[in-house]
Amino acid sequence: MPIFSEPSLAMAEASSPLTDDRPPDRPAVQSVRSPWLTRLISPQSNQLTLVGHLALAGTLLLGSLSLNVWMFAFASSQERDWLNLNTVAKTRADSQALVTNIQATAAERSRMVDQFMLIQARVETHVQVMGLFYKLNFIALGTVGLATGLASISLFFISKVGWEQVNNALINLFILSSGLVIFHSNLILIFKFQDNIQLNGQLYTEYTQLYNAVLSYWAIQPSTPNSPTPADFILATDQRLTELGQIALDFDVSRVSQWSQPLEGAGAEPSP
Repeated sequence: MPIFSEPSLAMAEASSPLTDDRPPDRPAVQSVRSPWLTRLISPQSNQLTLVGHLALAGTLLLGSLSLNVWMFAFASSQERDWLNLNTVAKTRADSQALVTNIQATAAERSRMVDQFMLIQARVETHVQVMGLFYKLNFIALGTVGLATGLASISLFFISKVGWEQVNNALINLFILSSGLVIFHSNLILIFKFQDNIQLNGQLYTEYTQLYNAVLSYWAIQPSTPNSPTPADFILATDQRLTELGQIALDFDVSRVSQWSQPLEGAGAEPSP
């Protein structure tokens, strides 16, 4: 005879806890941002904050400056090879030693040495100015090319999503890269890099020819009966120095005046 009745067994089974073989639910893992990242990117909109915009702008400008410094150093190391500089500077003592064999008076020798030192100084001046504008032009063109690429890529993604929905970091990148393009392009136009390179390069070539002509005269004058007299050569050299003596710098100031006109017009009081 069973000790427990069937209703008692049913109540016991109902009161006993059910065994669940399923693993317990794990708590959802929430991404935790560091405080500095929260200052850069808003957790609600996932957009850059004001600090984030400043950080992105500073990073881009610092990268542009670092690139400019590297390009300037690289261009300086390659300057003599790029510009084909082949003159060798001589001291006054070297020049005085070269004119000792010339059949001329002491005053004529002294004047020829003075002319030669002046020619050498002008050669050095024009090659330095030409090299400076060459390096600046190299930097500006390189920066314009890189910034144009960044602006084009940013504009491509902005056009796909739209200005209202795109991440504002892309808008920031587009504005900054476009500003770099405009800034360096204006530098090229205002300071006329190409014209100054060409003008100083031409004067460098002319002075180098005169430099070599003086050295050749010093070398052949004692052994060449039909060579010009020292007096004639000095006068011809003075005339050539006068022809080549000019300021080899050119700037387009009119562009600055054109850009300042809208600002002047905005600040002017309206006429009654």
